[in-house]
Amino acid sequence: MICSECEETIEKCDWCGEKFEKDMDVICYDTGISYLHFCCKECLYEYIEYYTTSATAIERRNHA
Repeated sequence: MICSECEETIEKCDWCGEKFEKDMDVICYDTGISYLHFCCKECLYEYIEYYTTSATAIERRNHA
């Protein structure tokens, strides 16, 4: 399947791994480096929460 936003070939959710079906609503998220694709808002929010927490932990370690 081709993403209508970024025109990349996509197969599955970048968070949970659910396969995309034809005509399925897909969330295209621009990370600033590449595009990620999610099957629902919950997967997008979990991804953001996980990596935001990880980034904060790394920042604290570097400044400790």
